[in-house]
Amino acid sequence: RYPPISPADIALLHEWMRNTALVTLTVLRRYVNFAGVHQLLDVGGRDGTMAMELWRDFPQIHITVFNLPTPIDMLRDTAARLGASDRVIGIPGDFRFDDLPQGYDMVMFSRVLADWPPELCRALLRKAYRSLQPGGRLVICEPLADQNPDLAIAWEHSYLPYDDFGLNVYKPLSLYQHMLTEAGFQITAIHPRDNTTIHCVIVSQKPAS
Repeated sequence: RYPPISPADIALLHEWMRNTALVTLTVLRRYVNFAGVHQLLDVGGRDGTMAMELWRDFPQIHITVFNLPTPIDMLRDTAARLGASDRVIGIPGDFRFDDLPQGYDMVMFSRVLADWPPELCRALLRKAYRSLQPGGRLVICEPLADQNPDLAIAWEHSYLPYDDFGLNVYKPLSLYQHMLTEAGFQITAIHPRDNTTIHCVIVSQKPAS
C-alpha cells in the first residue's frame, strides 16, 4: 500500500530506497552539471540520502526535499545531526494531491515517475513547470519500458502481490518526450541507459521568457 502505514513497512521501503540511492546518483552526476545550481527541489527525495551527498559536494546548493511526513522527519534528523539544516530542508506533502513549492532553478524526479501512471506523471510535470524559475531545468532519471523490456515485465509482476502503484507504469521514452512537450518544456538532452545502469536521464528546460 502507498503510502506505507505500519512502522515496519515504512522502515523497509526507506531502507531499500536508501541502499540503492547512491547508484542512481552516480548516473545523475555523470550527465547533470550541478555546479551552477543554487536552488534544487528533489521531488519524492525519500529520506534525503541523495540530498546529503549533493550538500557535501556542492556548497552553493540549497536543497529542498518534498516528500511524505515520515521520510521528511528522517531527513530533518539527518540534516540536524550533520549540520546541514541551513542548506537542506524538507517540506512534507503528498505530490499526488499537493502543489510543489516554487522558485527553483532545478527540479529533479529520480525513481519517482516510473511508479505512477501517465495521468499522474502529466500532472507532476505541470507542477514542476510552475515550480521552476524561467530558464530552470527539469531532470528526470528513471528506468524506461523500451530500454528495459525484460525488467519492466519482471519488476511489475514481482510487485503485483503487494503494492498498489498500478500496472504497466514503466513508460517508453516517446511518452516522456510527449508529456514534457505538452507541459511546456524544451528537451535539451537525452542520455539512454547503458550496460552500467537501468536509468535514462532526460534534461529539459523551462523557457527563459
